[in-house]
Amino acid sequence: MLTFTNIGLDSWTKLPIMGTSRTLTSDLFYLERFIAFMTSIEDIKPAPKGQIMIYQPYYPKDKHKVLPYAISLYSQGHLEGTRRIEGGQGIPFVASWHVSKLPSEITRCRIQFDGQAELSYEITILNAEFIDYLISALKIYQEGQIADFPQGFYRKLLHCEESAS
Repeated sequence: MLTFTNIGLDSWTKLPIMGTSRTLTSDLFYLERFIAFMTSIEDIKPAPKGQIMIYQPYYPKDKHKVLPYAISLYSQGHLEGTRRIEGGQGIPFVASWHVSKLPSEITRCRIQFDGQAELSYEITILNAEFIDYLISALKIYQEGQIADFPQGFYRKLLHCEESAS
């Protein structure tokens, strides 16, 4: 049986987990989440109204319902998902980006496929445009339970379209 003392965590078990009243001994589930620190899409809470109001004019009304969740996802600074491949097996990816506050600011997003450094790409894009891709990613997730960016994001990432800079 794996216990905290078996893996040398006995002195750490009384430390609070960031931003919660739980300690590492409260249960293994929270320990795993503490170590991984990757938030699931299901766990995303809507962004505060003040943040939503800044971004709302950039999107048509049909995207306003998903916008609070996309802003919250953006604020996390990362997304772990799977690039869907038509007729094949998906490729896992981790995307990370620098978070800034305003829609007109620039975000640099880095995406790495299959955990391989040689399959890393970077894009510089306006926050408002990037959050639009996150809105699409959330819609893709709702449809198929797979976190993935839309095709337009990959065209831009691979320089098939002009990026903002």
